[in-house]
Amino acid sequence: MFAIIFGALTFVSTLADGLFAVRYRKRFGILAAFAAGVLIAVSLFDLFPEVFRLAATAGVPLERVMYVTAVGFIFLLILERYFSVHRVCLPDGTCTNVHHHKGGFFGAAELSAHSFMDGLVIGIGFHLEFDYGRSVIKADDQKKIGLLEKSLQDRPSIKLEVEGHVDMERDREALRQPLYNKKLKAQKLNKMIKKGMAAIPIDEVKIEPQEYENYLKMAYKVETFPKPRNFLGFSKSIPVPEMEKLMLTHIVITDGDLRSLASQRAMNVKDLIVKSDQIEPERIFIIEPKSLTPEKKEKLKDSRVGFRLK
Repeated sequence: MFAIIFGALTFVSTLADGLFAVRYRKRFGILAAFAAGVLIAVSLFDLFPEVFRLAATAGVPLERVMYVTAVGFIFLLILERYFSVHRVCLPDGTCTNVHHHKGGFFGAAELSAHSFMDGLVIGIGFHLEFDYGRSVIKADDQKKIGLLEKSLQDRPSIKLEVEGHVDMERDREALRQPLYNKKLKAQKLNKMIKKGMAAIPIDEVKIEPQEYENYLKMAYKVETFPKPRNFLGFSKSIPVPEMEKLMLTHIVITDGDLRSLASQRAMNVKDLIVKSDQIEPERIFIIEPKSLTPEKKEKLKDSRVGFRLK
């Protein structure tokens, strides 16, 4: 019902505007200028809030945004006034606007420039790199995601595929460290509980530098992998670096762990894009990679997320 009412109101409003223009056709130039000004104002006031938000996120001064807006407007005005359309006056004093014989070319050039900027924005985010063993999106890349999100808002028909990848060696090595840390924290947590302290999540357990060696020895002692022994067959005491090396070496990171890391990276990117509720989750697809290792690209880490537009 509301759709019919609003549709009728739109029809009546448009008809009234048309009749008003016909009635005051002698002042058509003034009316057209006013209408053009309203259209430009509506466009600017619609875009500026989003532009200011993105500028603040990217750390760009607002003065620079306004300067670029003014330069772009003046550039298109000059292009339109002096290249696409020019005024011709006849000897009898009558003047008329004549379209340039290459007006179509200049119009296409304007559209191409606009499309180039949109394509540039999308292209910025085509790859996001991650720290080894991590799935957290870095601050600089969050800014790129914001620009990509804006481009998706402007093109409701476009869908985005997100594909996570890993560096098989460096990510595997980096994943060992958190598991190693948890083994030491587990020893401290057990000791805390035995003293009657309340249990807390293991990630919240903090090991101070002066405690590190003690909890390392405790964690090393309960490990079941083969350990160096003395001539009597007992496990012998070894330096801290050797204990660390042995424990890290015997922490197994499977391909399944790496696949989970790749999937988590892609999911974090999707979550960040849809977080603002401006992009429907159904437009973002998490793609299972055929290979955990991506295609080699110069100056790009294998630990990354790639994008494809549909």
